[in-house]
Amino acid sequence: MNINDLLIEELRRLEDNRGETPFVPVHHWQLIAHERGYEAYAKDMDCVWRWVIVRDGQVMQEGCSISLSSSIRSVQHVLAFYTALPPSSQPAS
Repeated sequence: MNINDLLIEELRRLEDNRGETPFVPVHHWQLIAHERGYEAYAKDMDCVWRWVIVRDGQVMQEGCSISLSSSIRSVQHVLAFYTALPPSSQPAS
């Protein structure tokens, strides 16, 4: 299995589990942020870094970045938006 197949498999797994199965950080996911009830994890996929933002075990946002540092920056940007929202406007988990 080549790297593209692994990435596609990972993306399908995340999409299939969205909203149904709690996200469990396994297989080398690294915690990169923990802020106001949100946790963010990143995983090296060899060609990109995959990151996810989780709240109450549910994936809220996901994306890819070219490096771990750019993943952290992307996550910080999204979390700054989420945490600036009043509690009544927070995205539903």
